[in-house]
Amino acid sequence: MKKLGGAVMLAAALMAASSTAALASTDVLKVKPRTVNFGPTPVGMVTSKSTTLTNTSSNTIDLTINVTKDWDDFSFGFLPASTCPTFEPAPLGPGESCVFVVRFWPSEQFLGLKQDQRFLAAATDPLTGEVLDSDTFVFLGLAA
Repeated sequence: MKKLGGAVMLAAALMAASSTAALASTDVLKVKPRTVNFGPTPVGMVTSKSTTLTNTSSNTIDLTINVTKDWDDFSFGFLPASTCPTFEPAPLGPGESCVFVVRFWPSEQFLGLKQDQRFLAAATDPLTGEVLDSDTFVFLGLAA
């Protein structure tokens, strides 16, 4: 019975340690700021703003950014000063950051509407493809 009790305690300790490691791996990606507000912007005026994504882990990750809610008045990808990957995963080293730029160009079609362009950033293990962490961020705009 003592051997069985010891085995159960060892198994419980290993499970606790592995779940602690799993929890630690979820704090891999930092997005700052998570909300970027263009505020009221005159129709036809082009404005760009950005957010910064940082790999806070001690390992290289693959970073992927996908749009989850898309409005015609916003654009992103291959914009000046944008260093984050767009459309394809790309490596981001330990402690490295990238800048994600979004452009807001309000049109009369959406005059007076609050628009929320939403994104999902995912950090994955480059070897296994396992998702280590993910975070959402949003760009807000109002065609004025």
